[in-house]
Amino acid sequence: MKLTSAQIATATRQFEAQPIPQDNRMLAELRDVFGEHTYFLNNNGLNIVEELAETDQGGALIGRVIKVASWTDPNHTTMATHPPELTDVVINLEKAA
Repeated sequence: MKLTSAQIATATRQFEAQPIPQDNRMLAELRDVFGEHTYFLNNNGLNIVEELAETDQGGALIGRVIKVASWTDPNHTTMATHPPELTDVVINLEKAA
């Protein structure tokens, strides 16, 4: 799922991660491998957000953080892709700023 700037700001307030900037040279390769998403890096690895079919009780758009690659070294310099792993992190993408 490709997030808007407002949704990215909302997401990063709800889970600890940094979005990969749109001008980053590795985005083209990530899109080739994983598709059109907003990508986030954190201590666990590379993550995307997928919209959940259901919404919260107020009808707000919610998404689940999915890890698609993990760090392979303690210095966080190398990653390995793997099948998508659902995380326990669910974010409200319409939460007020």
